[in-house]
Amino acid sequence: MTTALADETRRINELRRYSHRTEDFQTCSLVNDLRQSFFGKEDESHKQMKGSWSHYPDEKYVQKIKERFYLFLDLLRKMYTISFEAFNFFSLAIQTGAFVQLYLTLIAVTSRLATVVAEMIEILQFVIPVIDRLLPIYKPDTIENPEFIEGKVPEVHTESPIPPPRPTPILARISTTFRKERLPIIIERRVVDKQSSTQTVESTEGRPQREKAKKKDEIDEIFSL
Repeated sequence: MTTALADETRRINELRRYSHRTEDFQTCSLVNDLRQSFFGKEDESHKQMKGSWSHYPDEKYVQKIKERFYLFLDLLRKMYTISFEAFNFFSLAIQTGAFVQLYLTLIAVTSRLATVVAEMIEILQFVIPVIDRLLPIYKPDTIENPEFIEGKVPEVHTESPIPPPRPTPILARISTTFRKERLPIIIERRVVDKQSSTQTVESTEGRPQREKAKKKDEIDEIFSL
């Protein structure tokens, strides 16, 4: 029992110590000071610091802030590990049934600390690369990309025109065969089918025609009576 209480006390004191060290870093004030250094001391309001930069800080100052952020990131990672281990320890200790209210409070505190520390780690992982992009401004004569840093447009080197591609052996054979062989010219003619018209004429010619009745004379009419 005494060893368990001693372990609990040690973890609580460790969390308290790391929490005070985290608070002493004052990360928010460091970020605000770095931001304000690009606008001058007279522009202290956040609305005035949304325009273009009018100043720039010293390189050593930016490098020092970067180093402090790296130290703070290591501290946060250590604190996250301690908070997570304390959360697991108190979660197992509450199963004994003793000091339930105390363990519930400690579990809530360690859980909240781990969540806040995780969010702060994500913010620092975003801020540090931004500072890394600021540092090349102080070295305009670097060999890596002097045209980009000095604002010069790189010259475009024009080369001789590229010759047309040579035909492959297969394409060469095809082109020569088409040149040597002349294809016959095909003329299409449309033929109108007149079979139906001839059949109609033949059908009318083959039929026997009726004989016309002869006109009777007056004499024939008399003798026919």
